[in-house]
Amino acid sequence: MSFTELFIYSFIQGLTEFLPISSSAHLVIIENIFGWTKEGRTFAIAAHLGTLLTVLIYLRYEIISVCKNFHLNDYSVNDENYKTIVNIIIITMPIIILGLIVFKTLDIILLNLQLIAFATLVGALILLISDQTKFKNKTLSNLSYKESILIGMMQSLALIPGASRAGMIIAASRFLNINRSNSAKIALFTGIPTILCAVILEAFWLIKNTNYILSYSLIIVVALSFMFSYLSIYYLFKWIDKNSFLPFIIYRFIMGMFILAIIYL
Repeated sequence: MSFTELFIYSFIQGLTEFLPISSSAHLVIIENIFGWTKEGRTFAIAAHLGTLLTVLIYLRYEIISVCKNFHLNDYSVNDENYKTIVNIIIITMPIIILGLIVFKTLDIILLNLQLIAFATLVGALILLISDQTKFKNKTLSNLSYKESILIGMMQSLALIPGASRAGMIIAASRFLNINRSNSAKIALFTGIPTILCAVILEAFWLIKNTNYILSYSLIIVVALSFMFSYLSIYYLFKWIDKNSFLPFIIYRFIMGMFILAIIYL
């Protein structure tokens, strides 16, 4: 890839990973435009590493607090740190289990542009409806396990490019009357194990199917993805502190129609 292509790839992955607009759908379209195949998968690992570093740094104080105050041999089921960790596990498990199945069997099918357009449009509608609910000051630590299961099942829909992992988690959280900032925070926290598992799966695929070695290009993608995703998260929270998800919903509708236009026109 040229530096321009590396920049475009990193920009798209970094900007869209934590926004409710589906990074995978954008990358599928870009990979089709530029003809990236195995290269795209290679750089997906680097891009995911960059976004993973971003969320670890952005949430560093919360992560340190949870880890410091959680004691495996001395906990209560009502302890906030215990419930935070358990809820993250519950929310993450469905997408990891289904992701392993999809990765081995349905990966190519889910890259169909018609399916991506459908997922983008339906996801926009779901987000629109969910964002009309009232607010409650709920966080990861005071979700019930049933609520975490619901959020986890919604997140698993993001295996379809276009649905958006962040979008589905935010929508599920908003249906549960969680405010916008906390909904986005849940998407960030649960992104840590989800992105880590995606990196591991993609790395195994890379080792098995290519002879690609570490290069400066991968380091550039990690750095750029980190930078763009950090800016994306920062401005996302500034926006939703006082505003709705409407701009992202409108963007999704436009994107879905654009993909359909590519297919049928």
